[in-house]
Amino acid sequence: MEWMKIGQETYEIEGITTQFSVDQKHMDSVVFVRNEVAEQKIMELYDSGTTFDFETKKWKFIGTRMKSITFDTTGMVVTVVSRSGGMKSKSHERDKRIDELLGDETSEDRDDIITN
Repeated sequence: MEWMKIGQETYEIEGITTQFSVDQKHMDSVVFVRNEVAEQKIMELYDSGTTFDFETKKWKFIGTRMKSITFDTTGMVVTVVSRSGGMKSKSHERDKRIDELLGDETSEDRDDIITN
């Protein structure tokens, strides 16, 4: 199962496919959703017409807007267009996750770690 993060909220999705435009001025993505909470958030974004940023495990998208939504028996298929984006750096993402877990804490700050 994959995920997408919109703002501070993370939602489970079935998958995502992404393609760069020929002129490389935007990216088209198709998101497959079977999660009711994610579907509700996507519908809110679609109805409002606002642009938003979102990310997945491998991709980050900036200036995204909804292009179309299709419902079928397996769930929701959402097509979005993003102004820019690309694959995320694995080392940057690793460091970001570590910082989220530890904050400003370092090994010197911890009482339970003994250094000699």
